[in-house]
Amino acid sequence: MKIALVTLTLLTSFGLNAQTEGGNPERKVVTPPPPPRIIVVEGEIPPGPPFDPTSEEICDFPDIESEFPGGAMAMRKFIQENVQYPEYSLKHNEQGRVYLSFVVEKDGSISGIDIPRSLTPSLDQEAIRLVASMPKWIPGTVQGIPVRSRCRLPITFTLTD
Repeated sequence: MKIALVTLTLLTSFGLNAQTEGGNPERKVVTPPPPPRIIVVEGEIPPGPPFDPTSEEICDFPDIESEFPGGAMAMRKFIQENVQYPEYSLKHNEQGRVYLSFVVEKDGSISGIDIPRSLTPSLDQEAIRLVASMPKWIPGTVQGIPVRSRCRLPITFTLTD
């Protein structure tokens, strides 16, 4: 497989090339920058090592992604029915989105819950509680074999009047 790598380099900008014409400091001639340099490199991309679906390694990009039983709408319903908005967050009008990362194991159970982007301690804890209480997921697969796969899930907390 051939690839082309393109790199653009701008050497100067308009403001740096201003020159005066005929010694008149009030009249400036602006020299446009030179066209960008384009470097094309062709070659083969060596294939990475194949993912072994029988290993215990976590797969970030399985052939078929892990899925909440019943799909996205069922997950939304589960979250809406099971969320327990923290009292502190209610009093302080805390709202926003918590981003979670977790592993769906080969048997569909959830492990390794992490928060790469936090909101507030109380809403973070509620998001973790929600994900930990979810039923077993349908695991992701590679070559038709269930694998441990990483999932990322944003949970939005919104207060309504």
